[in-house]
Amino acid sequence: MANATLRCVVVTPEKAVVDTPAEYVSLPLFDGQAGFLPRRAPLVGRMKPGSLIIRNQGKDETYFIDGGIVQMKGEVITLLTGRAILKGQIDTAAALKDLEVTPPATATASVLEEARASKARAKVMLRIARG
Repeated sequence: MANATLRCVVVTPEKAVVDTPAEYVSLPLFDGQAGFLPRRAPLVGRMKPGSLIIRNQGKDETYFIDGGIVQMKGEVITLLTGRAILKGQIDTAAALKDLEVTPPATATASVLEEARASKARAKVMLRIARG
């Protein structure tokens, strides 16, 4: 079991961001953080924005992922997400700017919801970048 790995694939609309062996993968589902080891039972789930941790050879790589869908089937875990940004490549200045945006008082409910979601994503990105 010590040498067992699974294949972790992260795909965005632009490209495959990650395709690597992993000993362990941790990601944010809507009902909590989930961990995946080799030989795990199949699963399909909905992800929320948060941190993706991929452990390989005892070293962790952390990414911000912007929600999406995850599928674990066989020894492959596939994540489909709008964005995946490596921890060291997160633009903290842009995230801080997103926190400062305030919609106008006359904004519609959908504009207010998008502003709330944008601020929540920015907070998660900053937490990952600083952590």
